[in-house]
Amino acid sequence: MREIITLESLCRALADEQIAAEELRGRALDTEARLTLLNCFIREGDAVSQFGEADQARKGTSLWGVPVSFKDNICVRGLPLTAGTRGMSGFIADQDAAIVSQLKALGAVVAGKNNMHELSFGVTSINPHWGAVGNPVAPGYCAGGSSGG
Repeated sequence: MREIITLESLCRALADEQIAAEELRGRALDTEARLTLLNCFIREGDAVSQFGEADQARKGTSLWGVPVSFKDNICVRGLPLTAGTRGMSGFIADQDAAIVSQLKALGAVVAGKNNMHELSFGVTSINPHWGAVGNPVAPGYCAGGSSGG
């Protein structure tokens, strides 16, 4: 049985230095690499270059070092924004959406962008351009929802 990690326990472990932010980043990248068959992230380039690092100046904030990812219709400065459609390929966000700014201010680390149903116009998370998002609990089934990643 897998260990269930809550946001609260993760934040406590980081604050108490039971785990370093760099180690957590490494674990998250390892997990993402193992889950490539789920197709939950949209990557234009390698995961390491798109995964942020904990901002030492924000150490002590409530979400410091916690990795977060965003649906690919939310702007994250410097990352591609496709909304799951080829028509937006090449668009790079020049600013963060409000929620991204707020989470970064709390110390969260951007892990990347999540695959989604094209333009959020559907409930299966089967994307004709980036592929279907797999279900981690029921292999062979779709993740469901417009935000399957």
